[in-house]
Amino acid sequence: MVTVLLLWFAFDPWHSKLRYSLQYRVAYGDVTKANEPHDCDFFKAPIGNKECHFEIQVGTVRAASDTNGKPILSIDEGVTWFYQHDPDTPYTGAPVGTAHVTTVNLTWEKIKDE
Repeated sequence: MVTVLLLWFAFDPWHSKLRYSLQYRVAYGDVTKANEPHDCDFFKAPIGNKECHFEIQVGTVRAASDTNGKPILSIDEGVTWFYQHDPDTPYTGAPVGTAHVTTVNLTWEKIKDE
């Protein structure tokens, strides 16, 4: 039981809001983290191996400017961009200057064990 508790304390802080706040250099309040689902837990009824686990997924919102200085955003790690005040209008050029992360979103993906 002690080993299980030590492992839980060792891995839980690794995916903490504080860690991602420091890693992406954003304010602690700009990091959102969903609660980890428990449908794969061994001790959840019915007790036993559920043949699945959850892995954290990190998504960011990046901000930059277009060639005219208008703010643009990306929600897919800088692959595509759209105008901040008009999300239906894509921006097809390259951002001017360096894009910076404004928010970090942590979600969980269910993975089937094989």
